[in-house]
Amino acid sequence: CALIAEGLGWGKEEVEVIFWSSLMHDVGKLGIPDRILQKPGPLTPEERKVMELHTTIGGSILKGSKAPVLEKSRVVALTHHEKFDGSGYPRGLKGEKIPVEGRITLLADVFDALSSKRVYKEAMPESEVLPILQGGRGTHFDPKILDVFLDRLGEARKIQERYSDREEDFDKLRNLGSPEENSEESDRG
Repeated sequence: CALIAEGLGWGKEEVEVIFWSSLMHDVGKLGIPDRILQKPGPLTPEERKVMELHTTIGGSILKGSKAPVLEKSRVVALTHHEKFDGSGYPRGLKGEKIPVEGRITLLADVFDALSSKRVYKEAMPESEVLPILQGGRGTHFDPKILDVFLDRLGEARKIQERYSDREEDFDKLRNLGSPEENSEESDRG
């Protein structure tokens, strides 16, 4: 997100705020059951509705802070699934009515979701990701933000590669203290 903000000409402080606030875009997933978050297959329509609640849950978690980063985090959590054509959620905001932080985070989040390995899918190669992103111009994504991102795609790839091995670290954290982890510890002596 910071990369896009820099490309849009934002100042250093604004770039830093979106860097930190975008990291909390999915904080609302704390309120979503693990059986949905970690489901290896497609979600049912009912599960999808529950998953969509993470935006408003995130907004509620971050509500009431006077700290600029947390206020922007609330905006990002609430709006990072709003699509440029108004077909997103939770409020169906359209175009410039979507805060720019939400429009930026949507694009970065979709890029990461498509090009990274997940519990339910393998990473897509760039040759498949780019047509999907370009196909979302003006529907999913703000065309100006998409252009800035595509101009800086090489830099985005480098950032992603730097953090791609973190998935294993998150898996370890996720299981820390679980019965399986504790039994492995006791097995090791």
